[in-house]
Amino acid sequence: MRDFFNCQECVELLTDYLEGTLDNNTKSRLDEHLSACAPCINFVKTFEKSADITKLLREQRVDVPAEVQDR
Repeated sequence: MRDFFNCQECVELLTDYLEGTLDNNTKSRLDEHLSACAPCINFVKTFEKSADITKLLREQRVDVPAEVQDR
């Protein structure tokens, strides 16, 4: 077994990571990768921000403008 994850593997595990459902070993290995990989750190921050915005929109029941939906 390898001791590291590549970026692709990190992306595939991201939802479970953020939901806290990874086993301790997998989480530790992913934390290690994220501590040293700027592109993955930025991806995680963007992913989290998108999830926060989506949650806010659902809670406030804000209609998404048609132009945004089209994009």
